[in-house]
Amino acid sequence: MDGSKYADQVFDWYVKYFYRENDFVLIVYCSEHGALLTKPVPFNDPSFISKLANEEEVEIVKLLKSYQAKLNDAKQEHANLKGSVQRLSGRKPGQMIVEQASGQSIDLILTGARGTSSLKTSLVGGVALYIMQNSRVPVLIVRHNE
Repeated sequence: MDGSKYADQVFDWYVKYFYRENDFVLIVYCSEHGALLTKPVPFNDPSFISKLANEEEVEIVKLLKSYQAKLNDAKQEHANLKGSVQRLSGRKPGQMIVEQASGQSIDLILTGARGTSSLKTSLVGGVALYIMQNSRVPVLIVRHNE
């Protein structure tokens, strides 16, 4: 999940339509620390990078807690649903998700597709396209609702 409303829609879709008895759901969030990569760094303030990292970390922790709460709500609805929230760090979310799936006994990757750039990725989405092309486990792509 990436913090977008589209990711929430995918999870909600799974809970409503795809859940099966005794499923184990692994919610993965890939933190990229975008502000550290995109904001200019003033050379006269050595604490600036630390401040940016701390601000992003606070937001990431909030997001992870919200995912855990969403998972807990789904567990209330489906008593046999099991799962956890996991954080991965790096610069390539698709690659991290594929590697995580191949390193565990994952049966299915469920991802959303926003489609935000070129023609090919506008049909699927950059991360979803990478996962679809590189995963060794089945991938289900859920297109967002407009």
